[in-house]
Amino acid sequence: MVLPFLSLCLVSFVIAEPNPDRIEYQYIELNAPATDIKFCGAQDDVMLLLTTENSVYRSENKGFSWKPLSPILEKEGKKAGSTIGKVTQILVNPADKQVVVMLGSAGLNWFSEDCGKTIKALNYGRPMEEYHFHPTERDWGLAASWTKCSDFVDEPCKKYRALYLTQDLGQTWTKLIDYVVQFSWAYENLAKYIKRNIPKERIYVTRSLQEGDQKLAGWSYNVDMVKSDDFFQSSSILVPHGNKFLLADRYILVAQSIEQDSQDVQLMVSNDKNIEKFYKADLPIKRIPEHSYTLLDTSEGSVFVQVNHYGPGSRYGNIYESDVTGRRFSISLLHNVRDPKGYCDFDKVYGLEGIYIANVYDREKTNEEFDASDTKKKKGKDAEITYKKTAITFDKGGVWKTITPPEKDSNGKRILCKDEDCSLHLHSITSQKFGTAYSSENAVGIIIGVGNVGKYLSNKPDEVNTYLSRDGGLTWSEIKKGSYIYEIGDHGAIIVMADDQKATDRVYFSWNEGLTWESIKFTDTPIEVDNIIIEPKATSQNFVLYGQVGGKGVSVAIDFSSLHEPKCKGADKPGEGSDYELWSPNDGRTGNECLLGRKMEYVRRKRESECYNGEEFERGSFKYNCECTKLDYECDLGYFSENDGPCKKVEGVVEEENCQDEDIYYEVSRGYRRVAGDTCVGGVSVDLEPYRFECAADSIGTSGIIIIIVLVVAIIGLLYVRFSEFFIRKWNEFKGLEVFDKVGYFSDLSKAPEGMDEELSERENNQTAHALDSNNEEEEFNPRS
Repeated sequence: MVLPFLSLCLVSFVIAEPNPDRIEYQYIELNAPATDIKFCGAQDDVMLLLTTENSVYRSENKGFSWKPLSPILEKEGKKAGSTIGKVTQILVNPADKQVVVMLGSAGLNWFSEDCGKTIKALNYGRPMEEYHFHPTERDWGLAASWTKCSDFVDEPCKKYRALYLTQDLGQTWTKLIDYVVQFSWAYENLAKYIKRNIPKERIYVTRSLQEGDQKLAGWSYNVDMVKSDDFFQSSSILVPHGNKFLLADRYILVAQSIEQDSQDVQLMVSNDKNIEKFYKADLPIKRIPEHSYTLLDTSEGSVFVQVNHYGPGSRYGNIYESDVTGRRFSISLLHNVRDPKGYCDFDKVYGLEGIYIANVYDREKTNEEFDASDTKKKKGKDAEITYKKTAITFDKGGVWKTITPPEKDSNGKRILCKDEDCSLHLHSITSQKFGTAYSSENAVGIIIGVGNVGKYLSNKPDEVNTYLSRDGGLTWSEIKKGSYIYEIGDHGAIIVMADDQKATDRVYFSWNEGLTWESIKFTDTPIEVDNIIIEPKATSQNFVLYGQVGGKGVSVAIDFSSLHEPKCKGADKPGEGSDYELWSPNDGRTGNECLLGRKMEYVRRKRESECYNGEEFERGSFKYNCECTKLDYECDLGYFSENDGPCKKVEGVVEEENCQDEDIYYEVSRGYRRVAGDTCVGGVSVDLEPYRFECAADSIGTSGIIIIIVLVVAIIGLLYVRFSEFFIRKWNEFKGLEVFDKVGYFSDLSKAPEGMDEELSERENNQTAHALDSNNEEEEFNPRS
């Protein structure tokens, strides 16, 4: 079947003259709304756009014009002598950003070595369900495809997923292995220093040990995690019964099936000490339901993971943080909001260390609203919406607290809150109506979010406004009434926003971080705005807004460099007489500016300096280690803290000497462990750091210090997890989420619920491992994918 490419090639160009403010922009109509925009080229200077009608467009001038590629795709497809099908995905090669592949729905794929300027169609003969470029070898790729009955001439038809290799950008393919479940180059998502000790040919897969049709439903005892260094001329098993894995910086996490009939699983972890030696993770949970883990972040030397304890479709789970080994976890935050697909309301503040924002449920209220026998059913209307609260941590999850609300609104009027425990709440990824809390690596300290001031997070558009923090989340100001979609450019110097709740004809921009706003009217016919984007580094002054009107797609390119704002001066001498200042993040708890054991000073533009930084601007930063205080430590495995008091041992905990084979010493805890990544020196460290002893020559062990926990537990309401009475009581003492102290209740992983044999969803058929398409900090272990 030939796709109606010709009908997709018509693009209506509406050229707008520069407006009175000298800001250049251009409004363009596309055949359909955009679903994805990729930046390619060495400088991210070319854009490729994919629409809902599977048409592709290309821009070489930052979105000011779009060339339809459909005629070229059709022409090249006919040369390859195959059914053309549809373009389903655009992928950019990390080893060479000039190289692009466009996956097709019918076995025909398109490759380009110049960001789509010239294109070659290659007839693979079967749809590529998944494709992975090699991170360093530009011509290498892995692809998975399902077999067809025509593949079996002299034997019965069998449908299974096979893995193929190309080393010449798709011109030729070699089958590597059958019955593959998941696959990845070992170089993907691991730290550079680990890759130096790994051959570039290494491939990780999980594969089924079966015959006939391949089944991917449920945790399976017949799936192993395997590696190969020679394209499967030989291979070895890394984790027997390892069903799914995640490569994350200095860690590999694997979900391992340990009892197929009862669907028991456990989490296995390796770290950079020996990246392929796996240990059972010590998680503070007793039962792992169907959606087991969502990996939230590993960027700061520890693992944040959310565990869904409460059954399929649950709307909340608990967040746990590991120590530096990635193996020993303690509780960080209870009842974190999630959706049934595993996406979690958990946002890292980029550009700063240790700061995260998350949403939780007020369990005192939601306990009354949810049916005790089924967490998917609720008695009250919108129960999962009504009782959400927002919390922030400045010390990597050690202490969570509510966000102090601004005193005045964007009109200068005092904000009067009727509730005693009034705070600022922000929407996140699970919200279907509003944008998430947003920050950028190159706009240090700035966070923008949509939410409200009150007791709980509101889902009503007339109660929601847009807020900004310029000090990493410590203080906030309301910058605009209503909900907006936003983007940050020029290292934080310019912010661009548009209404995302109703059709609009203009965008707003600010050169002073929201103190004042100006607007550009870009059309006479209001459009529904889907998003505003900028090149990946967020350092330019060029933005692209895209949306839709009357079923058609719309693209609006905006260039603020034509304003000719003055360039900022004095970055090398911040302070008086300079456009720049020195700023140090802090959490407001102490008089000093130490976070994670160090004082960080950043050079940033003053808020009132309405000038531009320039793409070449390099932000200065300075680091000074601080003296250790109790704030640099958290309760160790098997310990807890009440009301920010000392860490106490959980009753029944026994510590035993136990050394790993390669260790020359073992440690005995004093109840505390240093927060992962903390660099403090001296101070209370002599009193809180663990005792250290040499390992006996004949000592044998596999898990470091073994912590055996014997606790009397009771089933609490609807919970699948059996928490101690103290644990539940401690939660009730929080009284509105003012402070969440980390506690150390631990026990073993055990049983998962049944019911994992339903049909694969479209997402699962695509074998997608990522929970978020825009950033890879969130990934979910899903037994069916």
